[in-house]
Amino acid sequence: MESVVLTDVSGMDWTAQMFGGRSKRLFEGADGSHLDYVDFSGNAAWDRNDPGKGPHYHTYHEWAYCLSGHFVIYEFVHPRQIEGELVHFREGTFMSRPAYSLHAGQGYPRSAFRQGPCVLLNYEEGPSEVLLAGPDNVPDDVVDWPDNFIRQTATTLEWEADPELGSASMKWLREDPIGGFRAKLRHVPPGWVAPAEIRATYHERAHRFAYVIAGDMSLQVGDGGTAVGPDWFIEQPPGAVWAWESGPASETGCMWLEATYAAGTTLSSGRVEDPIAVGN
Repeated sequence: MESVVLTDVSGMDWTAQMFGGRSKRLFEGADGSHLDYVDFSGNAAWDRNDPGKGPHYHTYHEWAYCLSGHFVIYEFVHPRQIEGELVHFREGTFMSRPAYSLHAGQGYPRSAFRQGPCVLLNYEEGPSEVLLAGPDNVPDDVVDWPDNFIRQTATTLEWEADPELGSASMKWLREDPIGGFRAKLRHVPPGWVAPAEIRATYHERAHRFAYVIAGDMSLQVGDGGTAVGPDWFIEQPPGAVWAWESGPASETGCMWLEATYAAGTTLSSGRVEDPIAVGN
């Protein structure tokens, strides 16, 4: 079987511009889906004179997680809405935005809020697009403008037992059994040892991404062990084995963000399958 792919994001070069800031491309799928590590600050990311920052939507689902800093975004329920709702993203904010959810990087037309510095993970399920909509531009082919889905994980979401990992904790961020998408924060304590029955697992169809936010974890990759820490990205494609170290798998404890697709790397259909233990 294959193994997971580990990437030290801090060692990557900046490769592109996104939201007016700089970015690193962590993943790119054959279907145009892509995950980016984005660093932006101040008004560089939100030029009021840029029409692309006005009310717009996408034809695909996207998700994001704020790693540090903060920024604001405006949410709308219909293109004819003028002011929109000001939503403040802070460190730990998780977003799952459905297709056709209407939003803007600036208020319309009176925004004066200054953006703060921010680092975030941003995943789009298709090639980047900005489809504008507003009071004078209401698309006839859009029948629904669904609300955005936001979790303030650091302030209002409680930790609970993680039944899959044993003596670990999780925060359940999103579960979409129709589209086939799941997102969690997971945490293991210092000295944590993976239960033998789940020490090495894989998925037949599911595609999993993980990003280490704090602490350390040790995985068996190839013939040896590999320890990863903050700002490491882990990709587990179908058939790849996620194998914890046989002894303590974390010295200091570890918290990571995990996003899993039931099949492919976009919303498709069906529930996310349970991990399969190697040898079963």
